Amino acid sequence: MAQISEPPAIDYRDPRPFHPTGTAGRILQLATEAAEQGRPIVIREICRQLSLTPGAPYSHFANSAHLESVVAYNGLLAMAAAITADTPESGDPQERLLAACRAYRRWALSNRPMFGFVFPSAGRPHDTPFARHVILASQAIAVPASKALRDGWDCGRFTPPTPGPPAHPLEVPGVVSLDMDESRVANSLWINVHGAVVIELAMGTHDGWDPADPMFDWLVETHMNAHLTSGRS
Repeated sequence: MAQISEPPAIDYRDPRPFHPTGTAGRILQLATEAAEQGRPIVIREICRQLSLTPGAPYSHFANSAHLESVVAYNGLLAMAAAITADTPESGDPQERLLAACRAYRRWALSNRPMFGFVFPSAGRPHDTPFARHVILASQAIAVPASKALRDGWDCGRFTPPTPGPPAHPLEVPGVVSLDMDESRVANSLWINVHGAVVIELAMGTHDGWDPADPMFDWLVETHMNAHLTSGRS
């Protein structure tokens, strides 16, 4: 089997992890289990568990960074699938946006080791065969919230963003499109949500965490009131 370099195209309306078959699939499964349990991914140990020769994994993965990139890709798509499932497709855009933010926090606190594994993926080597796909999977996480933002701006529920510093526009053909100013607002919301979750994990307050934390809701709603609604109801 050739090395894994191209997974199936991501369905941003229904994102799902990539599951190769055969030996590659078994290697990936053990690597994923290690990440889910907060253990390092050690190819030598995977070979021992699967009774493979030391060189066998390199028929499927170029190196350990390649294998880690595939694990990160799947972890991000699993998170995107959970957020997509927990975010309504229609209804009040502000409620949908809050639902997407809550889903982000819920997945992170329910999958702490994998959450900690996937986000350092931005610092992993960019020359692995899967590096580009990790970026695309990261984008899948943003789609539900971005669609709520898009609908909110289109129907007048949200105040149009004001011009500001440059930002990368978001373009998922046939799914959602945000221009530079809209993407900057979306990014600022993500920074607030992600930062709050990282701090919650770092402080250990996730022990016995509340899935409907009023402080988290207040943080998100305060951000929305400041940048999106401008007093609108």
